[in-house]
Formats: sequence, structure tokens, C-alpha cells
Amino acid sequence: MGTDTARIVAATNRLLDQPPPKRERANPYGDGQAAARILARLRQADQRAMAAATSRAPARASAGVMLSAG
Repeated sequence: MGTDTARIVAATNRLLDQPPPKRERANPYGDGQAAARILARLRQADQRAMAAATSRAPARASAGVMLSAG
């Protein structure tokens, strides 16, 4: 294009008159579902921890009342 003002203006007008091409790109920030996945994993880990604690902890009796973990 060089430094010719008329050519620069013409090329610029052509670019501005055309809609930008649609690009199908993956979102670099993910799909927006990270929080839901993290919460699901935390709940799974909590359930496993509770199950493990319940299976290890013996039931206790105190003053005729049966107590258990959970």
C-alpha cells in the first residue's frame, strides 16, 4: 500500500465496510462451568470423608442415648 493517501483511504474503507469474519475459537477462559464442577467435586470429597469417618467411628452410648457420627 505504501504511503499513497488515496490507496490507504480506499483500503481502510473496504475493511470498514466488510463485516468482520466470524471466528470459531475456543474460549480461553473455559466454558463458564468451573464453579459447578468444583462444587460437585467438593461435595463428593465431603461425602467420602463423612462415609470414611462414619465407618471408623464406633457408635457411642451416653446416658441411654445412642450417638453416631453424621
